[in-house]
Amino acid sequence: MALSFPYKTNYNDHFETPLIAYQDVAPLLDIIGGGEEKRKNHVLYDPYYCNGRTSKILGSISFTSVHHEKRDFYLDVEQKKTPSDYRTMITNPPYSDDHKEKCLRFALGQLRNHGKSFLLLLPNYIATKDYYRNIISMKDGSEPNDIIYIIPSSPYEYDHPEGTGK
Repeated sequence: MALSFPYKTNYNDHFETPLIAYQDVAPLLDIIGGGEEKRKNHVLYDPYYCNGRTSKILGSISFTSVHHEKRDFYLDVEQKKTPSDYRTMITNPPYSDDHKEKCLRFALGQLRNHGKSFLLLLPNYIATKDYYRNIISMKDGSEPNDIIYIIPSSPYEYDHPEGTGK
């Protein structure tokens, strides 16, 4: 059965982030959120829905305050309707079209203007793209000092939920 979405989708963009990816960054989320014992209070935001499994996966490692709804992220940004109470944006954005660029622009804007952290699961090749260098540049032209890179010890295997993206 195909899922329906209130926005245009691309079948090849629907890949769910595996549990191991969240487990890999959980210690960093704990530092951002004040410790492992405060996971339930660390409000996370994943604007890309796929099949909605993200909340369940994060809940399985005690992150239970998650904004993850089937909404049009770009319309929410345009209408200023993104959640205001989240502390960390954590997502695996679609890789097609300009999704990576739009996501990075939003996340970095939230970090630099509102102090909201972000973790984006992105392919390493984007670091070679002009748009990436332009987005991460500091206003004074200096190298950014507010971004870190985390590389997994082995490649992730993604789930492609049946019925998504068509």
